[in-house]
Amino acid sequence: MAYVITVGAMICGALLFFGTGFSLDTGLIVGFQLLAALAIIAGWLARRIRSDRLATGLETTAVVYGQGIAFLLIIYALMALPIPLVDSQLAAADNAMGFYWPDLAAPFRRSDELTDWGKVIYRSFVWQPALVTISLSVAGMHDRAWRFVTAATISLGLVAFIGPLFPADTAAVYFHVPEWPNLKSVWKASEVIHAIRGGHRLIDQSMIAGLLTFPSYHACSAILFSWALYPLKVLRWPVLILNAAMFYLTIVIGGHYVVDLPGGALLALVSIQAARLPTNMPFIRKVVEPS
Repeated sequence: MAYVITVGAMICGALLFFGTGFSLDTGLIVGFQLLAALAIIAGWLARRIRSDRLATGLETTAVVYGQGIAFLLIIYALMALPIPLVDSQLAAADNAMGFYWPDLAAPFRRSDELTDWGKVIYRSFVWQPALVTISLSVAGMHDRAWRFVTAATISLGLVAFIGPLFPADTAAVYFHVPEWPNLKSVWKASEVIHAIRGGHRLIDQSMIAGLLTFPSYHACSAILFSWALYPLKVLRWPVLILNAAMFYLTIVIGGHYVVDLPGGALLALVSIQAARLPTNMPFIRKVVEPS
């Protein structure tokens, strides 16, 4: 399923992206995509010699990282749609729950050290997928490794189409919070969105930013990582603590509204359930299981 969704997303993304006049700096993807392709081929070869742990580790890691470009094309293309920004609605939802973003951000604005540590934890989003796939592969939990990759792929597919329907400047921009040097990424996302809406169509390194606000994909990922590694006792509590912190820090470090977090949590739960479908469907089980 992960391969099918990724290939479908690549086709759909290419049609949307290039069909609406966007262009892409190939330097962003050539080297990385080549590495992913080589890792997949190496995984297939390792499977031929029955080195299952190595095969699963290579293949799942390559898929979970290599699929990103497909969904990036979809997100950037859909962000050009003239959909009104929803910051006021998201802020109103936060207010109804008793939260006010500037108050949540205040401790971080007063402490560069707190902000720096927050960014370290928030950026664990980059390396945690590899921790999951490699750890599960080494443990011989091949089915769970693939279920994680499938859930991650499903969630990316959903958020790529849902997120652009709720475009937002992010809470920091909406509440006119003065910038602080240690956290510029929040303002960059807003700048990129407005550049795209203003007609900018070349996506290069300067245009790469996390554009999605609702639902939060960081919050979704925190749950996916925790769920995937929960059976491994040696990693269970460190991973749960790390991702609980990342889930919370999504609000300030990611510039998210509080309501974005339950949206991300729901996305994770739906994706985990959907990832179980292939193994529960008799006709698919018949195909994938050895005779």
